[in-house]
Amino acid sequence: MYHDYLRKHKRVTYSGVMFSGKPKKHIEDIDRQAEEMFFLLINQMAKAEGITEQLKSTNQIKWVGLMNNIRNRAEDIVFNELMYNCICQFSILTTKLSTINDFSISE
Repeated sequence: MYHDYLRKHKRVTYSGVMFSGKPKKHIEDIDRQAEEMFFLLINQMAKAEGITEQLKSTNQIKWVGLMNNIRNRAEDIVFNELMYNCICQFSILTTKLSTINDFSISE
């Protein structure tokens, strides 16, 4: 989820992640957190809105529409809460590291 988002929409940040020295671990951690948060939100929202397996068996079209709505809202929440914050934090970190590297090289 995070890996694909970075690769498709934030190419500069993605390049920074790849060249930072810890790209795989960083991306795997964020992906794992994003997926856990995503499925937890879907389950909580479906329960709160009364969307059950019984509805699925009696009115599949309504169930699919409601679940798609929940899925879209959960995805927006995950991107806003987790991924955008991680991208901002990573951008700050890479800026600091690049400043340190520039300072070290110039000495």
